[in-house]
Amino acid sequence: MNLLIHKDLFTAWCGLLLSGYSLTDPKDKAAGEVLAALPAVPAPSKIRAYFSLARTDRVEVNPWYPRGSELSAACLMLSGGWEAYRAFLTSCGSPSVHDQEFWNWIVRLPELLEAIQQLPGFEKTWRPYESQVTARFQELPPEIDSLQARLDRYGWPGTPRLCFVPNLLQAPSLADFAVSGGTLYVVSGCFSPSVMVHEAMHLILHGSRPAILKALRQFGLAQFADWDKLSALGYLHGQSESSQAHALEECLARALAGWICGEGEEYCRQNRESGFTAVPDMMERLSSLPPCGLEPLIAVCTGSRARESCTLI
Repeated sequence: MNLLIHKDLFTAWCGLLLSGYSLTDPKDKAAGEVLAALPAVPAPSKIRAYFSLARTDRVEVNPWYPRGSELSAACLMLSGGWEAYRAFLTSCGSPSVHDQEFWNWIVRLPELLEAIQQLPGFEKTWRPYESQVTARFQELPPEIDSLQARLDRYGWPGTPRLCFVPNLLQAPSLADFAVSGGTLYVVSGCFSPSVMVHEAMHLILHGSRPAILKALRQFGLAQFADWDKLSALGYLHGQSESSQAHALEECLARALAGWICGEGEEYCRQNRESGFTAVPDMMERLSSLPPCGLEPLIAVCTGSRARESCTLI
């Protein structure tokens, strides 16, 4: 299964909307109908209070970061238990792993999801939404299969199975992800091949952290990205080497995804404007290369190895 319409995820985002989440696109038909229906759903103050704690105001463009993303991941990983979820957050470098207040909050999620689903009018909101999302994305599975085959051809260790999870209630420009049992769940309001591959690349690049650190120490982060923009958008937390390595990994994930998916100038422009200034140059370095091992590709991307020295798998 590579397409999943998830009721608990929908439930959690209804909770966010009831507590003031404001980044949903009201012009989207299915999302607009949910926004119109929710005021008639009587939500107790404990539900509004719980989901209001997802707003951290750490990042101006998305005040619900990172807890909105962590909430989505929790919905998709509840069946695996909290230790698996903790391991996932640790692999992402999330500071929430060491935040006891966060854990006191997130472990209450199952009871709050149940409380929302039992509210009068909830099912009448969920069923039309489910039907519309199913109809909108019903042609997608073969496209995801094709994308999976394109990614698998490289044979990189850690390559996950891809699954798209539509969420029309979150900001249309954002994508979140979760990992369980070797499957990558990408959560977004619209399907994008490069976003799917981008999130997969984070899992694949996780085993290449020494190569990323080597490039970072050799050239410095400023060679690849705009420090101020990445900080403002939440991609860079402080000046630690670990935080900078995460930002460089993000730059590499974007370049590699753009290369694999054949993205063009508009993709490059968007990345430049977001502070990932080296993405266009990285994609140019990768152009016309055959499938290669991952670490040689990282060396080519960062300029520490010439294109001609990249060996075939």
